[in-house]
Amino acid sequence: MKLASGFRLGPKEVSLTCAKELLKFAGLDRLFWGSDWPFASFESEMTYQKAIDDLVSWVPDAAARRKIGGETALKFYFS
Repeated sequence: MKLASGFRLGPKEVSLTCAKELLKFAGLDRLFWGSDWPFASFESEMTYQKAIDDLVSWVPDAAARRKIGGETALKFYFS
């Protein structure tokens, strides 16, 4: 499952809660991150940096972010 598009869910608290639940139930081996660029219908309020900032707030641990942002996606697409 891809962690992305939190900005589409409304208040940041909603995306944070959803991300925490996904981490709890799916775990690092089943999640990967995507920016959801080009942010269709949100171009004026969403940026790539904000997408990265969202990931940092959802997954504060740097090692876990590396796994979600790279290792899990690599396994999914290239294994």
